Amino acid sequence: PALTQRGTLRLAAEDSSGNNDITKFNVDARSELRYIESRHTLALRYQEESADGANTRNMWRTSYQYDQFFSRQWFATGNAFYEEDEFREIDSRSSAGVGLGYQFLETNYLNLRGKGTLNYVDERFTTGVERTTPAFLWNLDFAWRFNEQGMEFFHRHALLQAFDEGDDWEANTTTGFKYPINGQFSSTVQFEFDYDNLPAEKIVEKKDQKWSIGVNYDW
Repeated sequence: PALTQRGTLRLAAEDSSGNNDITKFNVDARSELRYIESRHTLALRYQEESADGANTRNMWRTSYQYDQFFSRQWFATGNAFYEEDEFREIDSRSSAGVGLGYQFLETNYLNLRGKGTLNYVDERFTTGVERTTPAFLWNLDFAWRFNEQGMEFFHRHALLQAFDEGDDWEANTTTGFKYPINGQFSSTVQFEFDYDNLPAEKIVEKKDQKWSIGVNYDW
């Protein structure tokens, strides 16, 4: 069809009390609109955690990607993202870039695409330090759907390498499995792994990993 649209909303939450009072929220939303040779992808992530009344995590990130196909598999691409992460000492971080992508597979059961872009990154930390740099961004998006009911394995990662400093690089990955429950609802188990080789402060951990189990709604 000339116009296709699909999206997903994942929600994971935890609320426990007693010896430990822990509250966690994890929201992931993603929408993709494809019209003939143009594709728009919008994503949003929000995470908040608290333990014994004190916040231990508060971050959100939004991104937009535009793809324009000029052959069956090659496409020109542009992207932009913005994020804030209190406990990684990031007041704000924004980036925009352009480049090329390749659609390796696109069927009802397999979807694999990669893209490389030249980006400009602007980071502002809570310490007052500002850092701007050109960088290379590599994205990979893979989904393997096992059956018509919607059982699916997925993996996405982004690798960002600054040009002016070899140690300034980071990787963000999301890998998971989706199992249908009923209709448009499914259960999702996913693992997120982030690694920042040059964080804002030495006291900030380079590695950040998280397991989550949540409910998924697709449209």
